[in-house]
Amino acid sequence: MTPPPAHDSAAATMSAVLVSYHTGPVLWESLAAALAEPLICEVWLVDNGNPPEVQARLDQLAAARDSRLRLIRGQGNIGFGQACNLGAAQATGALLLLLNPDLVVQADAAAHLLRALAPAKSPAIIGGRVVGKDGREQRGGRRDRLTPWNALVSATGLARWERLSPALRDPHREKDALPAEPIRVGAVSGALMLLRKADYAALGGFDRAFFMHVEDVDLCARAVQAGGDVLFQPLAVGVHAGASSKASSLFIERHKARGFALYFARHARNPLERLGGMAASAVLSMGFIARGLKRDWRKRGSRADVPNASSSSAPH
Repeated sequence: MTPPPAHDSAAATMSAVLVSYHTGPVLWESLAAALAEPLICEVWLVDNGNPPEVQARLDQLAAARDSRLRLIRGQGNIGFGQACNLGAAQATGALLLLLNPDLVVQADAAAHLLRALAPAKSPAIIGGRVVGKDGREQRGGRRDRLTPWNALVSATGLARWERLSPALRDPHREKDALPAEPIRVGAVSGALMLLRKADYAALGGFDRAFFMHVEDVDLCARAVQAGGDVLFQPLAVGVHAGASSKASSLFIERHKARGFALYFARHARNPLERLGGMAASAVLSMGFIARGLKRDWRKRGSRADVPNASSSSAPH
């Protein structure tokens, strides 16, 4: 497909979509930042099952603001990707800005993403730079194409020796020097992602088989396979503030393991890579589940010491 003229994207309206499930107090900061963005014509908040007090405050906020804040409820916790699809289906803008509910989009981020999108080949996906409160770039914003081998290299720590061999290259590239302009990458983060709505529809949106985690990598892989551009825009910044979720770490890590297994099964290019994906999935699953159990054990200990302590993990 050929890229549309730059003015087409520049003149298009932008709809933001966020998915929230027990996100925590940062949700209000995230919504305020999205609503303060002049390029955003509407903000769709897909409520996957927040507590009653949060739902009541969302209702008050929607009533007090202009009609740009709109709520989708009643579907239950259907996962990040499928909830994004619900929001995208209701969005009226020609552009979709996908935001995590614990990410505070910074001023001009939408404009920088839009400038990178204008010349990009469809189906195009533009990702931004996700940083922590300390300003350091976090993992996931710019990645190589995910394979069973480089996933194991990253998970086992072998990537620390990548200077010795290209075979040990880490797929996560946040430690590379920051580029001066948008660059092509294998995948960007669904926490801060801009697409044309038509491209999102052409790709079928997020694959509903992924409950949470890896669905953004899968979407990027499908865009590249369709001849589109996946670009990392370093000038578009979102601060990942973190959330307070009630979901257990084991629950999150199990879905992460399942997401990797699905991805490897669907994107294997040959029988050898398919076998490698099965082996990698088994190893990664053991590691993820062990990590989830360990984190839940630590959280139980913390709650015993500190009344009313809450989890710092944030499912989509």
